[in-house]
Amino acid sequence: MKTLKLIAMLMMLTGSTNAQNLIDIYKSGNVKLVAESRFGKSNNWNSVFSTYNDTMYHTHVGARKSLVLLPDGSVIVNNTYRDFFTLLKPDGSFDKNFSIRNSSGKILTTPRIKGVLDNEILFTNVTNYGKMFCSDLDGKLIKTLDVDYMTGDIIPLPGRKLAIVGWVIWETKFRDFLAIKDYETGEENIIWSYFTDRSKDQGISVEVLQKNGNKSIMSFPSLSGDLGIRPRPIVRLTKDNEIMLVIPPTGELIFFDLNGEKLRSTYVSWDNEQTSVEDMQKLYAKKMEHFKQFAENEKNIEQFGREEAAKISQKLVSNLKNEKELYMKPEELPFISAIIQDSDHNILFFEYPKEKGSNQFNVYTFNQGGKFICESSFVCDDYDLIINSERLKFFNGYLYGIQKLKSYTGVPLRLVKFQLETE
Repeated sequence: MKTLKLIAMLMMLTGSTNAQNLIDIYKSGNVKLVAESRFGKSNNWNSVFSTYNDTMYHTHVGARKSLVLLPDGSVIVNNTYRDFFTLLKPDGSFDKNFSIRNSSGKILTTPRIKGVLDNEILFTNVTNYGKMFCSDLDGKLIKTLDVDYMTGDIIPLPGRKLAIVGWVIWETKFRDFLAIKDYETGEENIIWSYFTDRSKDQGISVEVLQKNGNKSIMSFPSLSGDLGIRPRPIVRLTKDNEIMLVIPPTGELIFFDLNGEKLRSTYVSWDNEQTSVEDMQKLYAKKMEHFKQFAENEKNIEQFGREEAAKISQKLVSNLKNEKELYMKPEELPFISAIIQDSDHNILFFEYPKEKGSNQFNVYTFNQGGKFICESSFVCDDYDLIINSERLKFFNGYLYGIQKLKSYTGVPLRLVKFQLETE
């Protein structure tokens, strides 16, 4: 797994004694992430994370885990493509595996748990058929919510509401939007939207027919393979109960009140990065080879059948050739790759890395109103950090993560409780 060097910005939206303690650590320069040795010490991680070895269509999926922090400090770990979740106690020790069940006790197939609403309701991501499952903390189903669009970020709001980043495909346009959904009534209010002309959207999409007879759309990004078709907006709630919408491609930050009224907008203060032409040409050659070999891949043959896999390969190669000119110039990267909110509601913005092979990243800190405070670096000796809000979350001044050890035997994944120390 490649390591990352990232640039980050931290926005401190209100001041407090605890927040100042974290700010002082950030201001110190290098901040070392040190795993608390007693946390989860009694666990047999090969057993706790036995799903790490899961595969689907010959592809490793067991490492695709994420975490959710509960109000008492317990941790829920999502196991991709499994019907159960792993619960660990506040001290990191294994508690149990549990599932979301209906009133008859039947185990339901649900997406991963996204968060906790009103400190007592677990809510999941949205299924392909437009359902969000809501349960109590023990997994007993309370209700489902209808969501008739594709979703990205989902966060809880006061008053039993949810902020949902959504997107839909129209005949000639893509629509990205932010909606506020009422948990009790199911009603929605779209407070922001943005349209993109589909003719200008960069990406390769082909219709595919699976062996089970289902048709679907297979999409590949035209340019950087880790970016998707384009990075979706990110939403967070500030300590002042303002909804902050972040637009990664432009670096714009838009603020709303809890009723959805726009308050203000601003932009991040740094420049975004570019890939080199040489890197773009290498990417083109790599993708061309991948598309040509699509029909020979056992995973694809199993999923689509040999004849359909060959048709898909031909379509992908043809579409990529039509976009070759895109790979003859540098690519503009988004301003922001990830956002992590600490336990004092400071918000860390991470840029795309300038260098590979390092666990360090710079931190920019902002005081009230978003003014610049400091730069810093996070360093971790024992783990290859995966920087995203699904794998790293703050709680009571500590940073919890599902991370991979650099040196290990057996399963490399650990649930880690990092203490932030000055180096």
